[in-house]
Amino acid sequence: MSSVITCPGFIMPRASLYDYVGHGWSGHWWMGGLRCYDRGDAADDIFKFYHEVFQVKPSTETFLTYYLEIDAARDTMIICVKVGVPYRIGHPKVWELDSPEARIRIPLLHFYHMYKLQVEGWAYNSTSASESSSSSSTSSSSEY
Repeated sequence: MSSVITCPGFIMPRASLYDYVGHGWSGHWWMGGLRCYDRGDAADDIFKFYHEVFQVKPSTETFLTYYLEIDAARDTMIICVKVGVPYRIGHPKVWELDSPEARIRIPLLHFYHMYKLQVEGWAYNSTSASESSSSSSTSSSSEY
């Protein structure tokens, strides 16, 4: 459950450490979150749960600001959001990470031709799994 501070006419979402660290470019991907940079064994506990390719083909000169909210499944926390933007256009903003929902804002874009962008959401299971070591293995030796 996320804590929200409310004032008359204004809602301030809680801030997470992940909203401030680990945001930057890696190739044509805007990495929103420190865990986006994990590879190999360090990334075993996270999984991609959302991937969408958006395509806009304007008939005339177009200006676009894109806003998206992603909701994760029950008992999962969104820890990383990657935004694939060609030519590093703009600086996307990703916030409310380490919660079941994240928000993405891709700033004003000015384009004439078809434009594609991708959004990926990565999460981890927030419930703790108890592993029991009740499996017993018996080894029988046979003589030949």
